[in-house]
Amino acid sequence: MGPELAKYLTARFTSGTAPGDAAAERYGVQAFPTLLVVNRAGAVVDEVDWGSPAELAADLARVRAGRDTLLALRERHAEAPGDLDVRLALAARLVMRAPQEAEALVKEAEGELAAATPDQRARALLVTADSQVMRDLHAEALAGYMAVLRAYPKTRHAEEAAMMATNALPMAGVEEGLAWITEALGLAPGEDARTALEDVRAVLYERGADEALLRRGNEAGDDAELLNHCAWQCFLRNRHTTAAIGWARRAVELSGRAPHVLDTLANLLDRAGELEEAIRLEQEALERAEDPKDRALYEEILARMRAAAQVRAAR
Repeated sequence: MGPELAKYLTARFTSGTAPGDAAAERYGVQAFPTLLVVNRAGAVVDEVDWGSPAELAADLARVRAGRDTLLALRERHAEAPGDLDVRLALAARLVMRAPQEAEALVKEAEGELAAATPDQRARALLVTADSQVMRDLHAEALAGYMAVLRAYPKTRHAEEAAMMATNALPMAGVEEGLAWITEALGLAPGEDARTALEDVRAVLYERGADEALLRRGNEAGDDAELLNHCAWQCFLRNRHTTAAIGWARRAVELSGRAPHVLDTLANLLDRAGELEEAIRLEQEALERAEDPKDRALYEEILARMRAAAQVRAAR
């Protein structure tokens, strides 16, 4: 790689520094590291993918020869603005760095797309949707990906749409996202896309359960057992700890300081780092408990909390 890299004048910018941030803004860099080749005029010739030294050297040689570079695509588009394939290829290369420009290129070709081939129409939909993801227009992107799935099911375009949609689905509402995935699984795709969609569906189910738990706890009112149940579920799931502590405190008073509710609050406070109060409450739970099994459990928890307190004090 050394001899090939030596043919270039190199500059390195670090994220979080003034020069690095300025360079990232100028060139539309979305992530570090990014390796760009820039000409003397300051225009991006191309982005080079990181890989092995041999692969990087080969890609640098390609860019040096001007083969299939972003700059070459721009020049070809300027020479033949009516060439839809060149326009779409350029737009696809711009998605990551200049999504608004990519989307605008496709939009300018709307008239031509009416008479375009199925492959060209699918590519246009995909480029637009990908650009919308980069601009955080997730609902619009999902509509575009679904349009591809509906129009071109069981094709490579459907496979790509399903895979790319996984970038937008986590930002959707739970119900909307689950409905989208259900339809997509009936239309699409190969095994890789199905697996990716199932993974996102699991995430959305989990988020839906979290949202339902938070809603149920907030609506529990003066029902001590329901408040305690929701607080304990939050402890088990390691979710909404702050809200759960509030519910458990209310449940403690409403229940007349029932030992199982005291135990819930103590465990939540332990997780939140309030170990001293947690120990006091667990001790109270132990003193109030009558069932031998409960007492044995509270003794075990209390011993663990006290051991943790000793370790903390020794630091």
